[in-house]
Amino acid sequence: MKCVGVRVMNNGGRRIGGGKLEHGAAETTTPTSTPDYPDGLVGNWGWCWYLNVLHGRTSMLWYSVPTNMESNSPDLGLEELLNTTSTKPSILSERDRAILALYDEEEEIRLEKSLIEARHALPDQDVSEDDVDALLQAAEREALEARAAYLIRNKIVQSVLVTDPVLKAVHAGLNATPAERKLLPLLHQRDILAMYHTTLTSTLSTASSAVTAVERDNIAANKKNQQLTATLLGLVEATKPQATEDIQDARTRAQLQTLDSELRAARKRWRVMKGVVSGVIVGSGVDWASDKGLRELVMDDEEELG
Repeated sequence: MKCVGVRVMNNGGRRIGGGKLEHGAAETTTPTSTPDYPDGLVGNWGWCWYLNVLHGRTSMLWYSVPTNMESNSPDLGLEELLNTTSTKPSILSERDRAILALYDEEEEIRLEKSLIEARHALPDQDVSEDDVDALLQAAEREALEARAAYLIRNKIVQSVLVTDPVLKAVHAGLNATPAERKLLPLLHQRDILAMYHTTLTSTLSTASSAVTAVERDNIAANKKNQQLTATLLGLVEATKPQATEDIQDARTRAQLQTLDSELRAARKRWRVMKGVVSGVIVGSGVDWASDKGLRELVMDDEEELG
């Protein structure tokens, strides 16, 4: 949401959506500029209030929100919102670019100057090994303090340099300079992207919570699978056939060993006979592939009988 026009109301006059004024008789005006919506975005006009601290009065701001970006809109396409960024050339003139370049160069020179001064400020006297650790700790502490002071100063300067043009672009109204009028659509687009960033952050938080819940359920399922696997292994061990060597009765064990020998001999004879019959059928030239019985006899698995 970005305010794009200003109209001061006396005594805190309030504008109702229908159009009439309450608690004030000031007239209203149309917005000073129309937001530049890219393809697919349609705007709805509204009003918002802010307290003008500098002038001690309440002012009304026109603002516009794309209808397909309202909170009740279920699907906000990333491509559609990213298309709200400006495709126009930069509003900075050559003089503005030169000023910014000189500002960056000045910051680099200041930093180099500080480094040179710190290097020359080092004492030339020899330091004993016992005092090296203490001096290093003191130097690290001073470096951290200097870095913090440097960053704070830069942030304050940048905030002042950035905030002043933004406030003038938003609140100047008809008195805005051409540069401030050019800056206003960019501020509007920045707010649109900020709104979308908030939506993405909320979606990401919801997705992260869902992933955490799924991971927790997965851990519980893995533990349950381990328990079921242990139970299954126990059942398999319990139903495992008893080996001949485990039988305690010598007579029964001897009978089982005899039967096992006879079974192995019978399997060997069956394999030999099956191989001979399969070779005869294949070598006879008979179309055994078309006959189901012959096909099963030739291609039958020899390991079927164990």
